[in-house]
Amino acid sequence: MQQSVLDEISNIGSTYIYYDEWRNNKTGSIADVRGNGVYRFVEVERYKSGHFKHIHENTEDDPIVIVGIVAYWLKNRRNTNRLVTMFEEKAQRNKDIKEQFDSYTQWRFEQFKTQHKDDPSSWKWDWDYEFYAKYIIPHELMLNKQTEALFEYITDDDIKQVRAVMDNYIEYLKLYRTEHGYEVCDELKVLRSYFTNDSYLLEDMDDYTKNEIIEQLEKKDCVKVIRVFGDDAWSVTVTDKGKAYMEHLEKQMREKQNDGLSELEQLRKENEELRAKISREEDDKEAEIVKELASCFYGNEEDTRDFLKQIRNVQDRDKPAIAKQYLDAKKLSELSSKRPLWTILKRYGLYSKGESNWSTLFNKA
Repeated sequence: MQQSVLDEISNIGSTYIYYDEWRNNKTGSIADVRGNGVYRFVEVERYKSGHFKHIHENTEDDPIVIVGIVAYWLKNRRNTNRLVTMFEEKAQRNKDIKEQFDSYTQWRFEQFKTQHKDDPSSWKWDWDYEFYAKYIIPHELMLNKQTEALFEYITDDDIKQVRAVMDNYIEYLKLYRTEHGYEVCDELKVLRSYFTNDSYLLEDMDDYTKNEIIEQLEKKDCVKVIRVFGDDAWSVTVTDKGKAYMEHLEKQMREKQNDGLSELEQLRKENEELRAKISREEDDKEAEIVKELASCFYGNEEDTRDFLKQIRNVQDRDKPAIAKQYLDAKKLSELSSKRPLWTILKRYGLYSKGESNWSTLFNKA
């Protein structure tokens, strides 16, 4: 068995572990430079003095080599490199692989909801369906493909281990999708793929199956096909009839999923959707309050949120004194500290008394 080099990959933010025995003979560090789950290869050259100099001054010029579930796994796997374990958080290695898959998926789900919260049609979405039946598997297949850039740097045995993480995570997602009643048929995969021009929506479908499905859809007038060099599809366009059929398949899958739920499960699902909707509405209202209040705090949203958090935990009589503290700290504008601030707080139900009451207590503070 070849000696693993995975332990040479840094996972402590901008901490670099320089290594000169990568598979491609390059010298540098594979690191999550910004701590955002995107690992880059930071190539260096070594001076005679032994010091290192980065080849690229701009981090964005360093190639991305790891993203997605593999990046998350690297942060949680047991690492025997003492330089890494010296800086890691104590709780960082406590998750087993199932827990890693669970927490990573939940993180992606929250990210997905944040990304689409302003989508005009999202008010009527079944968020579980949009995420598990349409988005997450193609998205993670794309990230896995991007992570294959790592194979240039690591050993064959390491590649097998990383590939196993990728494959098992996709299997985990498919099992979850099946257990929750989301069965994406091959026809729907092909229509989605050619309608959006995204090959990852085919998932792991082989070319033979894909071409058979295209042929079936062509007979139904759902796709228009241009062929070159025999029978292989060269250009596939989804027709209007195909779009209608795709919508029919989507609807059919959702109905089948709902029919498969017990009354208790259906009620739980509806409650979760309602809680999610209420949470989004609360987030929107909070953002609206912060935006208005920030004008009193020199536009600083962080100070604004801190102020909001403090006044929500006290009675009205104590709120002007808190505002005075922010004024003394030069975080609250003097011109905005009385009527403008009181007006906004009153409008959003954050202060129930009148303006004169606010001014009196503010002056006494």
